[in-house]
Amino acid sequence: MSIAAKERPADATVDLDVLERVERRVLWLAMAIVHHANRVRPNPSGVKVGGHQASSASMASIMTALWFAHLEANDQVSVKPHASPVLHAINYLLGRLEPRYLTALRELGGLQSYPSRTKDPDPVDYSTGSVGLGATAPLWGAIAGRIVHERLGAQVSGRQIALIGDAELDEGAIWEAVADPMCARLGEVLWVVDLNRQSLDRVVPDMAYGRLKGMFEAAGWQVITVKYARHLQALFERPGGQALRRAPAPGPPAGAHPRRQVHRPVPRRAARGTAVRGHHRGAGPAAPGAGARAAAAGPPRRRTARPRRCRA
Repeated sequence: MSIAAKERPADATVDLDVLERVERRVLWLAMAIVHHANRVRPNPSGVKVGGHQASSASMASIMTALWFAHLEANDQVSVKPHASPVLHAINYLLGRLEPRYLTALRELGGLQSYPSRTKDPDPVDYSTGSVGLGATAPLWGAIAGRIVHERLGAQVSGRQIALIGDAELDEGAIWEAVADPMCARLGEVLWVVDLNRQSLDRVVPDMAYGRLKGMFEAAGWQVITVKYARHLQALFERPGGQALRRAPAPGPPAGAHPRRQVHRPVPRRAARGTAVRGHHRGAGPAAPGAGARAAAAGPPRRRTARPRRCRA
């Protein structure tokens, strides 16, 4: 899934300006894939095609950084279902997807709605069509790798990474896996949770961030919040920067009803995210001495709810 080790020198440094230009190309391609399927391609039936542009846009930065700067040849990544256009855009830029498929999203014989190992024409590590299953797949992949290593003596390496949407954490199967004591000891596992607060059923509430963080920590996972990017970090280093860091995040005016504010997000230029790693340390063939990790992107916003009037 990643750039092969022979294609990238071991001592290569990350040029953030170049990476940002690549990110813009990835984002444009992902949006164009969805736009063509819905607005350009003939659709005699008039049935909505869809494609989840917002959920893809929130993953563009994270996936660009992974594929073009951090992944190694043996790493395996489970991409959240609604970010499949970003995966296809990256595979196209890497020469792993023919151009004719860019106009064939959700078309018979074309790109699938969600990443599929058997039906997509480009490389996919894990099929993630059923929401919730893709999040746990890297856990079972890591366990299978350890069994092969311990019982058959085969050399197994590489990280197991899951890219997950915050609304996907509503699935009970995820927490059944997280609560298993063995999963917190898988040092080769990393979860990245995209906290974009988007869901087909609702807007994920602000309080979910703290609740989810506590649930991961209670299961033995270490949580790392990735909230501020380099521009804000530079401001924090200037005089008065610590006061800026302590300032509350922008939100709606006092007394505003949250339902009336959910479609007016405060624009932010800084990258956002949260990461989770297991406290228990267990040596594994891929990452000796490390505990399981998970990551999530997007900080919560403070909102003031209007008290409801009780009726007798």
